[in-house]
Amino acid sequence: MTEPGARRHTVGWPEAVAHFEALARDPVFEPLAALVASLASSRYAASLHPCAEDELLVLGRRPQFEAGRDELQVRFEPQHQQFVFAHVQRPGEAEPWSRACDAGEGRAVLERLFHRRLHWFHEG
Repeated sequence: MTEPGARRHTVGWPEAVAHFEALARDPVFEPLAALVASLASSRYAASLHPCAEDELLVLGRRPQFEAGRDELQVRFEPQHQQFVFAHVQRPGEAEPWSRACDAGEGRAVLERLFHRRLHWFHEG
């Protein structure tokens, strides 16, 4: 786990995909690996910088971004078959905004978050 305020070690999308594909050797993590692969080939990939920490995908808008500053954490909970997205705006934030959804809704919910909640991307 990266300490708040430290720099996240971001990786390229191929490395992020490989990390989560390896994690998906345990089939319960296949939805997370599929979501990462989908993001890697999406129109969003060029503007996002992934950080792979064990079973956590962290997205930022700059390489080596500050941990806990305007980052989106993506976690998959196999026991509930759901994704949990948490937007951490400040280092040490006690209760960041979060949203959970069923595994099958992950990509659609993530796209809505990018556009409507985070305002990281705009249509048009």
